[in-house]
This record gives sequence, C-alpha cells and structure tokens, in this order.
Amino acid sequence: MIQPAWLKGSGTRIRKGWLGKVQCGSGILEVRKAPAIGIDAHLWSVWQEVVAGTGLHVTIDSCDTGQHAKSSRHYVGCATDTDAIGLPGEVLQPVTAENPHAIKLVQYVLARGWKNHEMGAWPGVLLGPVHTQFNATGAPHVHHIHLSIERP
Repeated sequence: MIQPAWLKGSGTRIRKGWLGKVQCGSGILEVRKAPAIGIDAHLWSVWQEVVAGTGLHVTIDSCDTGQHAKSSRHYVGCATDTDAIGLPGEVLQPVTAENPHAIKLVQYVLARGWKNHEMGAWPGVLLGPVHTQFNATGAPHVHHIHLSIERP
C-alpha cells in the first residue's frame, strides 16, 4: 500500500550508482541507468509498491541523470523516467500512450492520488503528447512515463 508520507520526498537519497533488478511481488523493478546522486528513498518505496501492485516489469532509465526542465524534480531525486515496460518474462516494449502496460501503470497511480501534471504540491505522472489525458503539460512525454513525488 502506498503510504501518504511517501508522496513527498524524504530528502534521503539512496541507490547511488546502482544498477540491477528487484523482485516486487510478481513484478520486477529494474534500474538501467544508475542514479548519479541517488533516488529519493520515498520514491523508491513508491516504485516498489507500484510494481508489486501492477505485476509489471518496469525500467527506470533516468532519475537524476539526463536533460530535464530547469526546475525538474529529477534533480532532487524525486522523479524518474521509464522507457520500457511489460510483463515479467516477456520482451519489454517501449513506453507509449498506445502500450497497454504503460496505460495500466499510469491509471494505477492516478487512482492513488497522482495528477497528470506537477503544477502543485502533489505527485505527478506524465505520459503521451502535450495536453492529452495523461499529460496536461506542454512538455511531450511520448516515449516515457515520468513519475514523481513532491519535493522534500
């Protein structure tokens, strides 16, 4: 169960430089690009619960690395990008708004308090072209899911 306290960053960064897979219930959480400074401990807990709750195999392909908006939650370890998703044991598929596994994940977190933008003090999830059902922002997220929690 996603704890309300986890919806805001803890300020503690973990998993610096770590790559690997973790079994979460029937799902798998895989880090493919190591965080440079680390992922926020609360966001890591959220991801474990999301993967366990959906039973999906999800990759984290960017946390505090890569290029992001100037004030992005990525830079404090409170946001990740997911480029590939699928069922455990199957070939992972690229994340798009047409991928049913990506839709399942986004709907799962939306049902638990996330919003399809980050314009306030809440967790955000973005997927798809600008100004669409799963992305109310002006920034395209057509090839990945952006999942974040509020800054600490």
